[in-house]
Amino acid sequence: MSLLDLRTGFWGLAASLLMAASFPHAWGNGSIDLGLGLAWVAPAALAMALGERKPLPTGLCAFAVGWLTHAIIFHWIYIAAVRYGGAPPAVGAIAVGGLALYPALFVGLFGAGWARLRALGAPAALLGGALWAALDHGRSVFLTGFPWALLGYTQHENPWLLPLAAWGGVYGLSFVVATVGLGVALAARAAAGGGARVPAAVVAVVFCLAHGLGAVALWAQGEGEAGPSLRIGVVQGNIDQGQKWDPEAAVRTLTLYEELTREAAARGAVLVLWPETAAPGFPEPVPPGLGSNPLRDRLRRLSEETGVVLVAGALGGEPSAARDSAFVFAPGVPGWQRYDKSHLVPFGEYLPFRRFIGGFVNAIARGSASTDVQAGPGPRALEIPELASVGVPICYELLFPDLVRRFARRVPSCSSRSRTTPGTGAPARPTSSSRSPRCAPPNPACGQRGQPTRESRR
Repeated sequence: MSLLDLRTGFWGLAASLLMAASFPHAWGNGSIDLGLGLAWVAPAALAMALGERKPLPTGLCAFAVGWLTHAIIFHWIYIAAVRYGGAPPAVGAIAVGGLALYPALFVGLFGAGWARLRALGAPAALLGGALWAALDHGRSVFLTGFPWALLGYTQHENPWLLPLAAWGGVYGLSFVVATVGLGVALAARAAAGGGARVPAAVVAVVFCLAHGLGAVALWAQGEGEAGPSLRIGVVQGNIDQGQKWDPEAAVRTLTLYEELTREAAARGAVLVLWPETAAPGFPEPVPPGLGSNPLRDRLRRLSEETGVVLVAGALGGEPSAARDSAFVFAPGVPGWQRYDKSHLVPFGEYLPFRRFIGGFVNAIARGSASTDVQAGPGPRALEIPELASVGVPICYELLFPDLVRRFARRVPSCSSRSRTTPGTGAPARPTSSSRSPRCAPPNPACGQRGQPTRESRR
């Protein structure tokens, strides 16, 4: 093995580990999140691994690094497939590795492009950052998109950089982080070769300018005229998905959410959010022999009793054509409103090419569903009487900026968010927040890989 191979292997492994560690992961009863620091050097490690090769070998090297990175990040898919889907461990491992091929393709394309750009000197960092951001956008649209773990998301705890998302979305944040990281690699190469220090200046200018603009935007937000406020309660029962649909556990789940809702109401909330499919059942169909739906009646009574507007995640439609929905119940208002999730998770909520591979999947994963969740028609407004109009993008939909913007165009006053996660280990506690109705309430749940967010740990 040559020295070049050892160097490539070292930096490639370092790049994979740094990038994977830049996203939140479960750690004991909490989570570990190092992206605020590690994400800035992960692109530098990737650039060091790619070296000076031609486009094809550079692209293949980047593809390998991207595959390992996302196989680590997608480890939770193994848990979902084996623990909840009943698949053999080998099939769970294949599912992780297979899904990691999709984002790895885009990392490989970046590597091939970087092989052309790196010789340009100072502009290479800026052009490389732009290429990275463009490919992140490509991941959001190609084959319906799978924009999981985009580089920009590593900065979700960076208050000085987040305001830039108002202009460039998560892709703008990806551009800044990638440009700085690639600039670090170019600066290191220039220093080792005794060359110009221009790349180091690019790193400093981009880093300081981006954070400076974000800080100014953050200050401007604080100086703006405050609008009317709305006291919002967010409850998270932390229900293990393996027990969620068990009939006996379903009763306990609903009772828990009722107690948390009463506690949030006692603390002054006028609007209470439940996570995705928190109410285990269908609130609309009337069972044979009954005059009404017991689950729907229970949710309406809870809203009337507490005096709060309740936004509850549950299953919409009929069991034969289930939808992932959010229901709104308001005290003193007859009826209810419903939004159906419109952008579903492939291989999670629906199986692509079910006609051809459905039988095979059901045979190897005994817990997998034999039918798909049905997609809703698209973003719509849910009216909260005397309070606001809201949009409720559900879980996976939050990864698609264009979809969220379509909510905003239909709902000028507010955009709420609903997500849920199996087995977080976090205590079941309600949270509350005073927010302007023009702003988004806090998330009622956790990240999809099982690590509690700040809201669910309070």
